[in-house]
Amino acid sequence: VRTMQELMGNYVVLEHRFMGLSVARAGSLNSLAPGEQTSTVVDDAFFLLRKSTSRVMRAGDAHAVCAVLNNGASLVLGTYLKTLQLGLSGGYRIGEHAGGGGGGMGGGDDGAGGTGDWHISRFLVALNNLWTSAEYVKRLKQEMEVECESAFGCRASTEEAAADPHAAARKK
Repeated sequence: VRTMQELMGNYVVLEHRFMGLSVARAGSLNSLAPGEQTSTVVDDAFFLLRKSTSRVMRAGDAHAVCAVLNNGASLVLGTYLKTLQLGLSGGYRIGEHAGGGGGGMGGGDDGAGGTGDWHISRFLVALNNLWTSAEYVKRLKQEMEVECESAFGCRASTEEAAADPHAAARKK
């Protein structure tokens, strides 16, 4: 039993490191393909989180599952959120155009494809990234509930799980 606990402990440490490095790398490679409404970090980060959570579910160890889920949540709230916030950091004020000098409506519009359009596009992509990320979190939660039911043979309501996160392991 102790050897299994040590093995799962080492696995959790490795998985945490892997997720952290992978999400950071996805953030550093973040780009926007022409015609896309979200940048690459959204799909990349959630793909990596999905793979990590799926892997730990197959291990069937409730403590490892909890640890990896906590690590994933910390990454979403830390590294990933900081990457998303970069796109919103400059903000966008109605009537403001980066290429002009006048701040009024229509004043300083630099035309299609100019820097004003770039700032608007960047801001809208950042908003789309946030919205899509929220949708991915919901989907990841639903998928994890199905995998948890499969791995541990039970289906707890969200309220039950919040009250006692180890109930599924005891029922097995």
